[in-house]
Amino acid sequence: MRKKSILLQSVIILLLIFQVLSLNAKILMQPYLQAVSGNSIIVMVETDSKDDVLINYHKNNPAITMTGKTSFYVKVKEKKNVFVHRVLLNNLEPGCSYTYNLSDGDRLYSGTFTSSAKPGSSFKFAVMGDCRSNPDIHSIISKEITKHSPLISVYTGDLCFDSRYNTWKKEFFTESELNLDKNVPFVNSLGNHEGSSHTSDAFLQGPNSDISGSDYFYSFEYGDIHFLILNTEESLKKGSKQYKFAEKDLQSSNKIWKIAVLHEPVYCAGGQGDNKSLYDLSDKIFEKNDVSVVLAGHSHFYQRNLVGKICHLVVGGGGAPLYSPETKDYVKKSAKEYHYAIVEASPKELKFKVYDIYGKILDEFDITK
Repeated sequence: MRKKSILLQSVIILLLIFQVLSLNAKILMQPYLQAVSGNSIIVMVETDSKDDVLINYHKNNPAITMTGKTSFYVKVKEKKNVFVHRVLLNNLEPGCSYTYNLSDGDRLYSGTFTSSAKPGSSFKFAVMGDCRSNPDIHSIISKEITKHSPLISVYTGDLCFDSRYNTWKKEFFTESELNLDKNVPFVNSLGNHEGSSHTSDAFLQGPNSDISGSDYFYSFEYGDIHFLILNTEESLKKGSKQYKFAEKDLQSSNKIWKIAVLHEPVYCAGGQGDNKSLYDLSDKIFEKNDVSVVLAGHSHFYQRNLVGKICHLVVGGGGAPLYSPETKDYVKKSAKEYHYAIVEASPKELKFKVYDIYGKILDEFDITK
């Protein structure tokens, strides 16, 4: 009898919490995760108001909660009353599972994520790129990625065909993508299609952007991996702001693994081909600072290339019309298929598996230390 009474009290407490945290504003889309870094993460919440968004989150016990509220918002200039709030959830313990909840009075939204993995631990991350123009294929891939239970997703750009609000909503923020993103934070190397627009500013938030001064190039660490996200829509030539940032950033990292993420690939046989303006970045910065993998998209196929000590992957089959890969001496594997990659990361190895939309493995390889 006493157990039932305690359970009833707990339910009442939770209901009261949800009532208190209900918003005056209306939530316009399933909230999603961005900017995982260190001991914090950001929940992105699109509403019709500037009013602060409040989110409850907890690790194990729902009765012991923390509360985050809007750090700032970005107005979608294309729409009269649309604001994308950044709600910071901080004081997280590494490698722990957390649940968050929020409500606008009409509907309760919730998600579960794992905070940044501890050094020495193993985890999975997903890779997808160029999902623009075909939301049906993109949705299939989002569903398939969800089945693998990655802790983060790394996207290689061209999330939608153009920067218009309705295009973002139709092509990228599909139901399947949001079902993934409410639990799995994603980072993105800006593509030429979505571009650096007011809408991209609203929907994308980079971790540690205060250090780089940009939400379009930055770095963060997860487990034993140092991720460097760069923007090929801005100059990466020697002496440029990004080039200097990349050099300083990689030199200062002592992580076991270093992975660079671009939209346009340095090396690519077929499709858009090599980007010769990035040769110097790869040779002088990536190679000399022990980058193991460069992830890119832009050409709509899968390709694994080996140049020097670096594995250059083109992961560009997320939904955009497929191109035909070609061959060069650096090409190890190619496939003209819609696809995504799942990476199992540990201190000693990165295990890559590349799947098509039917679950068939297109490529499988390991990089070891």
